[in-house]
Amino acid sequence: MTLPAVPFEPSGGYAHIRTHSTYAQSDDPFHRAALRRCVGSSELQILNLTRAEALIHPTRAGVSEQAAAALDALGLTTHPVSDDIADRARLLRAAHGNRNFPLIDAIVVAFGLLNEATIITTDAQWPIIPAAEIEVLSPTEWDL
Repeated sequence: MTLPAVPFEPSGGYAHIRTHSTYAQSDDPFHRAALRRCVGSSELQILNLTRAEALIHPTRAGVSEQAAAALDALGLTTHPVSDDIADRARLLRAAHGNRNFPLIDAIVVAFGLLNEATIITTDAQWPIIPAAEIEVLSPTEWDL
């Protein structure tokens, strides 16, 4: 399951997570890692854009209602992409953008920066962004 946000306990804040769309793909190596990282978290945050992206594969598979219900069961709070987030993403994309850091990823990082949150991703090819605290999720360290 793509789980877009989890609390970041050490700092007391929350983290916005950007993972591959692994919902209903339990054989995906990041599925268990994302699930383990998010289950039991008290404050889950997701952007409306990230939620839509997470539901693409379930929609194609004909299980979008079940996938949306699973996300809802996690207690996700959905946030819109605001003008401030879009503007910060524009700056990030201009400074760091390449094929490994598309606009949607820049939007996620912008959301994390503006909310002083750790950004959690499964994409180890993102650029280093000194102002952002980015945690790359590894399937082996979170294996069940």
